Amino acid sequence: MKKVKQLAAMTMVTLMITAPLAVNASDITNVTDTPSWLGRIGSVIDQYRPLLSQYQPYEGMARSTIDKQTAKGLLAGQVVVPDSVINDMLARQLVGQDKVTAVEVTSQKDGTLKVHLDTPSVGGIDLTGTITSFVVGPKESYVEYKIKGKDLEDHGGLEGWLFSHLSLSLIEKLVGSISVGNLPTTVHGNTVRVDFTNALAQSSVGKNSIAGYKLLDVVQVTKAIPQEGGIAFQTHFTGSKAVRTILETALDL
Repeated sequence: MKKVKQLAAMTMVTLMITAPLAVNASDITNVTDTPSWLGRIGSVIDQYRPLLSQYQPYEGMARSTIDKQTAKGLLAGQVVVPDSVINDMLARQLVGQDKVTAVEVTSQKDGTLKVHLDTPSVGGIDLTGTITSFVVGPKESYVEYKIKGKDLEDHGGLEGWLFSHLSLSLIEKLVGSISVGNLPTTVHGNTVRVDFTNALAQSSVGKNSIAGYKLLDVVQVTKAIPQEGGIAFQTHFTGSKAVRTILETALDL
């Protein structure tokens, strides 16, 4: 019955996007009247099967790249990523390189971010700063950090490596793998800017579309705020009710 309801939801969305059909709303929603309801819904599905099939690639992409909890948060307006998840993702990125042996990120309740690095060349490095901008959108996507009390330009590129990989971990938690190495990183004084506009555009989440919309057109990230235990990402859904229904159905939300 759950699969039938999901199929009914997809059919309703199709009707919303295309043209009305001579099917009563009660026939779609009242799934207890199975003989007549299934006959009617079956005819609708057959007629609109080509339209329904266009959503299948997106459904597969959504299920394989975005976990259910993150998807709920993206649609609801906030996703909180725990420090433990960030640190696990960073640890996986340490494999195959020799600049950094360990990284630990700790989000603070005052909105700051503490980072500790262990390195073979200079030993331990401790940094404290804020995320001044975090933007994911259809035109540009980037993050900016401001580090307190330190000039980062003379530290052998270690901080650039750190913030590139930290940014990669954060964005991949939100939208799935983007299959890229180091992200373009600019260090100026105590400010670090990491740009992932092109990386997202070339990723599956940047290329796939549903009902004519790319995911980055309808789900945007506007801010990232460290808090005790993790980072809270503020999001904004700009798509139609029909697109929201498709997302919720595809991800079984």
